[in-house]
Amino acid sequence: MLEQGLAGAGDSRLKAVIQEEERALLTLDLGFADIRAHPPDEFDGLIVFRLARQDRERVLAMVEALLPHLGRLPLAGRLWIVREGELRIRE
Repeated sequence: MLEQGLAGAGDSRLKAVIQEEERALLTLDLGFADIRAHPPDEFDGLIVFRLARQDRERVLAMVEALLPHLGRLPLAGRLWIVREGELRIRE
């Protein structure tokens, strides 16, 4: 997203781009966990990290821990909430 100049873009702009490009979104922005504002069925996948620490090393470790789940659980049309030691999926 940095290459596309979307760093710091508003939620509506970001949502439009990822929908147009049929991408999943992985974010630390808890606003995307609000299914009323961002219904999961409007996305090709929505992953929201709710982490106590959001430093680079911790985020990368959580992404790495999540990778095995990406290959076996459906992502499109779902909201994944990721916390330390927990994965919750909402349709």
